[in-house]
Amino acid sequence: MPFLHVRTSVALDANKREALGSEIAAIMSILPGKTRDNTMMQIDGGASLSMGDAGAPCAFVDIRLFKASPGDAKSRFVRAITDILKERLGVDPARVYVNLIELPDWGARGTDGVNTADRKAARYLK
Repeated sequence: MPFLHVRTSVALDANKREALGSEIAAIMSILPGKTRDNTMMQIDGGASLSMGDAGAPCAFVDIRLFKASPGDAKSRFVRAITDILKERLGVDPARVYVNLIELPDWGARGTDGVNTADRKAARYLK
């Protein structure tokens, strides 16, 4: 159940946005338990982003994950998404920031992601 938000200073038409989204969705399985089908994504092109030289393209990727993923998987994912942004949009990898946020709780489909053991433990802490 990841949520991935890509913001880039590069202008994107609908076709470019869709192609970028498809390519990113295809690499989600690098992270254990994450798939194309359970990933929610927002892609914003033409964002008012700058880094150092205002004219060079840059990108910020914010990905929120339910529970921790192994460090090697996160490293491979960061490399893969950075490569996609370079190949598809021409953004230099040195001008891409990727923020991975791992959350212990997550709500989806009308429920929260706190497991039963956590709920039992929480009752005893009151």
